[in-house]
Amino acid sequence: MGAFGPIYMNSLNRLGFESELTRISGDTIDITIFGPRLPASSTRLNQTNDIVDKTIFSYFDESINYQYRTYKSGVYLLGYENREIPMEPDFSYTLARGWVQTIKDLSSNVSLLSGDFDAPNKSQNHYPAIITKLTQERFQFEIGQNIELRKTIGAKEAIQVTISGVFEPNYETEKYWNNVEMFLDPPPLADTADATPPPGVRVDADEPPIVLFISEKDFGSYAEGAGNGKLISSIWFAGIDKNSFISNNIQYPKLLADSFERKIKTSLAGSTVFVSSIKGIVLNIEDKANAANVSLSVLITSLITCGILLVALAARNLTSSRNPHFTLLKLRGASLKSLLNFYLIEKENLLVLCLQYQNQIVFELTEN
Repeated sequence: MGAFGPIYMNSLNRLGFESELTRISGDTIDITIFGPRLPASSTRLNQTNDIVDKTIFSYFDESINYQYRTYKSGVYLLGYENREIPMEPDFSYTLARGWVQTIKDLSSNVSLLSGDFDAPNKSQNHYPAIITKLTQERFQFEIGQNIELRKTIGAKEAIQVTISGVFEPNYETEKYWNNVEMFLDPPPLADTADATPPPGVRVDADEPPIVLFISEKDFGSYAEGAGNGKLISSIWFAGIDKNSFISNNIQYPKLLADSFERKIKTSLAGSTVFVSSIKGIVLNIEDKANAANVSLSVLITSLITCGILLVALAARNLTSSRNPHFTLLKLRGASLKSLLNFYLIEKENLLVLCLQYQNQIVFELTEN
């Protein structure tokens, strides 16, 4: 009976874990990796992406359902018609701010409202970019409009961007937009580390930044050109088939997630990794299991105690002639064996009742 308890609880833990997985919407466990901010170069971009891709593949292989990434430059001053970047300090008007960003598979997950995804690059530091419908309406941009990006008013290096298209999400791939929709309309920079503008200009801290989406190829050119050496941000998203986390050992999903996190953080110092839900589910089930184990231990102890008492009572009654009930049974020809069987049946009935009560307690604990 004592050995049966852990096996029974392990089975319940697994069933509880599988039940929690079914409550997660969709078919995947989502992984998000926030890479460290590193100086831009195409070589570094390729190296970090290879590290992430190989690590995800080595841990999850055929269970990978999807994988996306995004690279984002730092914050720039943006100048365009009637709102140019001054050559000298000027506080008479506010400047816009924003950045260039690329998101893998963006073109196949949007509806183009006007313009085109691609346009010929006029020079090494001149890129076509698409913007959201919200950005177009908010700033009254037009197709073909030129935007200049500089870090400061005196910066020699400038990036020239031409708006080539306006888009909106098509939402055909739910998981894609669950991960990347937040990049389409980022909040103002007022409460961020970039809230303070460069010297010599005035900005509106509550004005949303302008995001200019360029292709991955052009972002690689940016990393080798005007953006070389400047800090960029990188984020990876992956969806893993949630059934691949199911195991007879309830600790396996947590250990797998912990090991994956350590591997990424060791390979990419300064990165942050989130494996959604898994750790929380396991810890929640462990808490419930600890409560259930207490109840199970009490029940098993009570059952053993009752069994010992029943055997002692049977022995006493079977050897005592003063009990009128058993004396009557003996006089009517009841054998010692039949009397013993009577007590054994009573014990079995009590065992069944206790087990049913135990199952009810454990079920309520695992459900709550």
